[in-house]
Amino acid sequence: MTGSLMPGGRGEMLVRVLGRLDALDDTGATVRIGGASSRHVLAQLIVHSPGWVARRALIEAGWPGAELAAPEATLRMTVSRLRRALAHPSVVDPIPGSADGYRLDPAVRVDAHELELAVEHARETADIEAAISRLDEALDLWRGEPYAGLEEHLLHGERARLTRLRIEAVERLQRALIEAGRPAEGLTRVQAACADHPLHEGLVALVMTTLYLTGDQTEALALYERTRQRLADELSLSPSPHLAQTQLAILRHEVTADMNPAAASHEPPRTRTRAGPGVRWIVAASLTTGLDQVGSAGGVDAVGVYTERGDTAAISGQWSEAERWYCAAITAALEGDDRVVAADLCLRLAQITWDPSLGETVSQLIRSCLEHLDDDLRMARLRLCLAGGTFRTGSEASKLTDTGAILDDLDVVRRQGTPAERAWATTHARDALVGSVPAETTLELSRQIESLGLTDPFLTAHNARALFSELLRLDRRAAAERVMRSMQRTASPREPAVNAFGRLTARNCWDLALGRFERVRIGLAQTLEFGGRLGAGTLDQVLLGQSYWLTRELGDASSIADQLEGALVLAERDQTSPLWGVAAAVMAVDLGQIDRAAGLLATTSSSFDLADPPLGSHRLPILCFVAEVLAWITATGATPHDPHLARAIADQIADDARPAVLVGWPTVFLGSKHRFIGFALLASGATGQARSHLQRAVHDDRWTPPLLARSLTALAAASAGDDSWQLRNTADAIREALRARARAGTGV
Repeated sequence: MTGSLMPGGRGEMLVRVLGRLDALDDTGATVRIGGASSRHVLAQLIVHSPGWVARRALIEAGWPGAELAAPEATLRMTVSRLRRALAHPSVVDPIPGSADGYRLDPAVRVDAHELELAVEHARETADIEAAISRLDEALDLWRGEPYAGLEEHLLHGERARLTRLRIEAVERLQRALIEAGRPAEGLTRVQAACADHPLHEGLVALVMTTLYLTGDQTEALALYERTRQRLADELSLSPSPHLAQTQLAILRHEVTADMNPAAASHEPPRTRTRAGPGVRWIVAASLTTGLDQVGSAGGVDAVGVYTERGDTAAISGQWSEAERWYCAAITAALEGDDRVVAADLCLRLAQITWDPSLGETVSQLIRSCLEHLDDDLRMARLRLCLAGGTFRTGSEASKLTDTGAILDDLDVVRRQGTPAERAWATTHARDALVGSVPAETTLELSRQIESLGLTDPFLTAHNARALFSELLRLDRRAAAERVMRSMQRTASPREPAVNAFGRLTARNCWDLALGRFERVRIGLAQTLEFGGRLGAGTLDQVLLGQSYWLTRELGDASSIADQLEGALVLAERDQTSPLWGVAAAVMAVDLGQIDRAAGLLATTSSSFDLADPPLGSHRLPILCFVAEVLAWITATGATPHDPHLARAIADQIADDARPAVLVGWPTVFLGSKHRFIGFALLASGATGQARSHLQRAVHDDRWTPPLLARSLTALAAASAGDDSWQLRNTADAIREALRARARAGTGV
């Protein structure tokens, strides 16, 4: 091949790791890299490129277990030899050094990087021919198992990543060829990949489709039967829905160019309906239900099949299926005593799930992985995942480790990890630290993730939501709106379903704050379409939180009564946090059931210190909800309470550095925290101080009409005479205008 990716095509050297590690100069001649130690050192530099690798890590990789007399000097000599081997006029210094260690200069061409860039290009381009050309050239660089002959434990994760990347490249190339009407051109390549991974059902389905389109229906059906039999014999599994659908399409002569895992949904699409103002929350079954129905066969084949099914389900937005298969794959890997594979699967699972109800299951799996691992980097990543993985609630995460331990583990990953590993570790650290450190700190972590320039769609979308959330907590509402607009502009029909759900949740949150209630109705109807695909911990909390806030603004008492019962169910289910107990008390206040609200608050306080709730993202909202309930109890005089509790809560809210209040990631924006300081001071009897804070809240909330109305109502409660009457009238007028707009269906 003479394409630009081959040596000589650019007048550059090419380091090759997609097979045995070697290097070719610009004439195509092999360059001598050196012995095993040199190759292991170079491998680590490539894996972590363009990041720095600590000298200690390179010494451990190059001379594992050896007691070198002068390890630093030995490493310097090895690096010097590698520099000479990789020297080329186009690269000033192929391996620069610093106090942080060594790194491979990004100008050094590596075949694995070329493959990665080709796949990223194919993901983003609409030019089929350009994608075909670039993927074809990149796949020609594949020679076999990546880093063949080097130590397994040092490179297992990177081998697995590159293998998945090759499969994705083959699948994207073949689908593009099918779409271009040239399926025969890629048949040999996709068959070779399928032979390497005979139980990868996505590849099997693609080979079947290609065989059918090239006129060999008999072999296509025979391949299905061989795969079906092997799945049954070795793993006690039936073919996946996608594979079975492919067979059925061939039998019916209904094969289409766009048959892929995302198109083969595990359930028929739901009919979109408009949700009424009282849209009800859904109590979904736990995602761990049914795990006992998955085959328990150990071994690489079982792990591979379960993982691929999890990937396929995740792509199509079937999260409960994805998590079920991932858990099965992790369990199978642990049964096979392969904790490295199990650990990497735990980390992948944490990247695609939002489900707090899965937290305990995954936490136990991670702890099992940690028991016998001897890998500082992987252990640090697992501990960060345990503390801040997206399946954890804020209060749960805060109990798992402390801020110092989180930062220590993050430092390990930053020194030794790849850019992607650093980005995900920073993501988990940030998520674990929300509510425990100033919002400026977590915002800066989000900016650091953004600066890495990675294209992982799960990572970038999650980080955009985090940026939006932190800007709201900092009361930088205009900046948050700019992030929201950017999220809307970058939406794509081909994006992962978890990103679509996350963007929808954030948009509903912002529309609620702006009073766009008709949009929220439509958004909640769209949220309902994810029912059956998410676990209880995700869908229940988002739907209950956002639908309650909508019905609260619209004054729908009957729906609030339903939602109060739902909050009590969630309070019983999640006993790690007082959030749902105090939320139920707020709902009781909305219904005018002040005595019941006081009773719910008392019940919750028997299990939690409401003046000092657990650290985490829910801490400030909990304090604010309690302050609001106490204020309205005081205003009615229905039930006496301890004014010292109210004062303590006012102090806690005031001490929090965040100027605004957000529930969830993100679910509901509550606006200025000064409204809630005012509530707490009202409940403590300090009316004058309360009025000052409530006036500040009115100013802060002036551009978000529903929140402005709430701050005006609170200020009216702290005022007297005509002032109180005018404030209430203004708040009522704002609410009526918003409700009239919602009734008219404009929502703008």
